[in-house]
Amino acid sequence: WFRFSLLAVTLRVSLQCANMPGNSQCGRAVINAMTHDFVLHPDQFIGLSVKSSYTEFQAYFHNAGEMHNCPRPCLEMEQACVPWTPNFPGIGSVHDIRYQMAQHPNWWPELSSKSSDKEIAKALYTRGAKGIPRVCEDDEAPGHHIDYEEAASEQTESDIKAVQELLDRQKSHGTDDGSNEGGAGDDGFAADGGSSAEDGAWSDGSEDEASPADEKEVSSGETEESKEASEEEA
Repeated sequence: WFRFSLLAVTLRVSLQCANMPGNSQCGRAVINAMTHDFVLHPDQFIGLSVKSSYTEFQAYFHNAGEMHNCPRPCLEMEQACVPWTPNFPGIGSVHDIRYQMAQHPNWWPELSSKSSDKEIAKALYTRGAKGIPRVCEDDEAPGHHIDYEEAASEQTESDIKAVQELLDRQKSHGTDDGSNEGGAGDDGFAADGGSSAEDGAWSDGSEDEASPADEKEVSSGETEESKEASEEEA
C-alpha cells in the first residue's frame, strides 16, 4: 500500500504538459495497456484499475520514468476551456470518432455507444487531438484554467483523499472478513466449512467408532451371556 500511496500522490515536475495522441508511441502503449496488458498483468500497474482513464495510464508511464516517451499529461483544469455548444471546435472530429467507434470499439475503451458528443470531445482532448480544446465544466467560465502549481496541489490533495478512502475501505473489509475467523457461523458450521463443535448431528457417512465406555458395556454384556450359557449346560 505504501507503493500505491506514493504513486498516487507523486507528480513529476514539468513546465509543459502534453496529452498524447493515440497514434503516438505513448498513446499506443496507453491503449495497449488499457485493453490488453492490464487485463493480463494488473499487478504490474500499481495504483490503476479497470476504470482508470487514458490520462491516468499516461501519467503512470510518465511517473515510471517517462516510459514510452510519455510526457506529463495535463492536470484537470490546467488548460483553458471552451464551453460546450453545437458549434464546439472540432465537432466534425467528434462525429468521425463516433463512426470509428462503431467499426473499432476497442480503439476507444474509455467510451461506449452510449457516450454523448460531449464525452467524446473530452476523450479527444485527453488524447491530444489537434484542434480539440478542453471542454468547460458546467460551472466554469469560458477560458478558465488553473496554474500548474495550484492544479498540482489540488490534484495531490484529491489523490491523498482517494487513497485514504481506499485504505479505510480495505481496512474495514478486512475486519469484517476476519471477525468470525475460525468460529462457528450462524448456521452451526465453522468458518472452514466443517461442522461446529455444538452440532453433533453432522456426519460424513462413515461408521462411528465405539468409545472406550461403549466397549466396556459390550464386554460386560458378553460376560453375563457367557455366564448364563455355562449355568444352563451344567
